[in-house]
Amino acid sequence: MPQQNRNNVTFQSFVRDIFEPYLLKEVGKRFQEAQGQLEHFVQEKQLLFKEEMVKSANEWMRDQQKAFRQQAMSVQMLKGRVAALEQARHDNYDIDLENDVVLRAAPPLPLVQAPPVHYATELAKYMVDERY
Repeated sequence: MPQQNRNNVTFQSFVRDIFEPYLLKEVGKRFQEAQGQLEHFVQEKQLLFKEEMVKSANEWMRDQQKAFRQQAMSVQMLKGRVAALEQARHDNYDIDLENDVVLRAAPPLPLVQAPPVHYATELAKYMVDERY
C-alpha cells in the first residue's frame, strides 16, 4: 500500500475497498463451482433416470412377450388336446373323468418285415471270424 494511503486507511475503507470485493469475488467463484456441480449432478441423474426407464421398459416388454407366448402356447395346447379328444372317439378310445384318453383295445401291431436273404450267412460269418 502506498505511504500516502496508509495514514488515511480506516476499517470502514478497508472493508469497502479491499475486503468486500475479495469476498464478492470468492463467493461468486464458489457459487459458480457449486452451480457447475449442481448442473453436472442434474445431468447425471437425468441420464440415470433415462437408463432406468429404458431398462424398465425392456423388462416390461420381455414380460409381455413371455406372457403372450405362454398364452399362445396354452391356446395351441388346448386346441391340440381338443382335437385329440375328438379323434379319440372315432379311433376305439374312451375318455375318462379326467379327460385322459384310454384305449378300449390294443391297436394292431404292424407286420414285422422278414430279414434280408443273406442275413443268416452274414451272421454266421461274424460268429466264426475272430476279427469281427
